[in-house]
Amino acid sequence: MSRELQSALQAAQVRNDSKDTWGNAADAFMRSYRQNRIAEQLKMQNVSSINLGEDVEQTQSLGHQKIWE
Repeated sequence: MSRELQSALQAAQVRNDSKDTWGNAADAFMRSYRQNRIAEQLKMQNVSSINLGEDVEQTQSLGHQKIWE
């Protein structure tokens, strides 16, 4: 299991354990997975950091690729 997937599943489980809704648990899963996946892609491109604040739409260019959050 990838680190990104493991972290995303943990984020969803934390929401579920706190008796949050399934929708919020699913949102936590997707947000965590996207953030960790973006961080991994940036690391592979030798970019040291990116601000991924919540509820902020961001676009980061990776050469010919673009990632939306």
